[in-house]
Amino acid sequence: PELLPLQAFLKTAETPADAEIDRDLGIALSRLSESIPPAQREIRSRMARLAAERLTTAVGRWPGDDAAWMALSVAENAIRPGVKMWEAAERAAALAPESESAWKLLAEAALANEKW
Repeated sequence: PELLPLQAFLKTAETPADAEIDRDLGIALSRLSESIPPAQREIRSRMARLAAERLTTAVGRWPGDDAAWMALSVAENAIRPGVKMWEAAERAAALAPESESAWKLLAEAALANEKW
């Protein structure tokens, strides 16, 4: 298995199930990928792919998880802006219509996909 740049810290009896930890790790990796300069494309894309793998599983398990959908849109944007980015952003905005972050992601996805 590939080594991850982040790990869950100090598992205890109160630690959530592995699926929840993977979801949280996916969100963290997505945020990390967003902070990597575009000039470091390979590293940025690698972090985003690690995030997208975990987040795709998470939204399959919890389709109402707007935070996971938003993070998935961010990760897909770092990998390659396109349809997957748009679909994740669209789902996030539908689940969290009051979220400015979700609408910002949807606007970015619309521009990247020329949906204006």
